Amino acid sequence: MEQLGIDNIIAQRYAAMNIEIKTMFYPLTFDFSINSTLNDVINIKANYDFIIVSTAYWQDDASAQTDATRELSDVTVQITDTNSGEDFFSEPVYVNSLFGTGQFPYIWPQPRLVLGTSSLKIVAQIFDSSTPKMQLAFQGVHILNRGPSGPNQ
Repeated sequence: MEQLGIDNIIAQRYAAMNIEIKTMFYPLTFDFSINSTLNDVINIKANYDFIIVSTAYWQDDASAQTDATRELSDVTVQITDTNSGEDFFSEPVYVNSLFGTGQFPYIWPQPRLVLGTSSLKIVAQIFDSSTPKMQLAFQGVHILNRGPSGPNQ
């Protein structure tokens, strides 16, 4: 399977189009209770496609933390593109497998295109007795199609 970087995705999908590219972040916050499963949705703006390039997370477990004392999260996530109905993973993955930190975000091996008007459904489950607050951040670019490109546009 050919790996496509963001430049290749843009060149192939939006060739001969007049596009605008903007950096975009979609954050999503979960307030867990003990051993809970939470669902939430990120709605992609209707007039923009979104390309996920990286992801990061922050977790507040109500204790003072430094980078050296940060604990690994005991939370799994499954992400579903509601437009296609496709799960991103064959089974839920641990947050630490897919989300880096704000300083060092997880860079996706292949950026993921999510079409405008789609939603990303995120199901998060915690497996321990803590009750942290967690924020997931999907980082990437919005692509706005302004119509055909050409000398008369």
